[in-house]
Amino acid sequence: MKDLMTKSTWDRPYAVQSWGSMAAALFCSIVFFAAYGGTAWWVQYYPRPDGQIATDSISFGLFRMCIRGDCVIDMTNRHIVKYFLLPELTRPALHDLPACQWLMSFNVLFIIILFFVYLGFLAGAKTYRAEVWLQLLICVLILVSVSIFGAKFQGNQKNLPFGWSFWLAVVAGVLFLLNAIVVAFISTSVHKKDKLSPMRLYVQET
Repeated sequence: MKDLMTKSTWDRPYAVQSWGSMAAALFCSIVFFAAYGGTAWWVQYYPRPDGQIATDSISFGLFRMCIRGDCVIDMTNRHIVKYFLLPELTRPALHDLPACQWLMSFNVLFIIILFFVYLGFLAGAKTYRAEVWLQLLICVLILVSVSIFGAKFQGNQKNLPFGWSFWLAVVAGVLFLLNAIVVAFISTSVHKKDKLSPMRLYVQET
């Protein structure tokens, strides 16, 4: 890593913005993994006698269900899911939740690849386009996943039954999208600057 960091990455055009996008991608990934492993994608809300809103004793995320704060129930076990979930949630949990699990799990792989791409940036390679496309892909998979979950698990409740893990996933998708846009801007600007560099113009004239 020390050898990578001694490369002239700080001497490139838009170096500060490029390093900032890498830090932003790290932050996006932290938000993503908090949502990915969270246990509050679905939460039952109900009004308390004092007028406040409280949550029921059952909540679940992509992979675990919590009952009274005990989060040990495996959401990939079809028999357990059928036993503990409400009847109206059983069908989407068995037929639609696996799609969300797979889509979000693919993103784990793409995030790992993304940071190998950033290592290439530290080594001096121009990896902007790969950074853009990977983050756009991650964004799309996140938003498709939360869309499926939101459509199938909303039910007929007055209050949206989604907890902090679900909304963190939405935030992660939006952040990856914004970071991809920033990197696309950097890529376009660097490409234009390279085309107008004196050395390239000299080579073209000769």
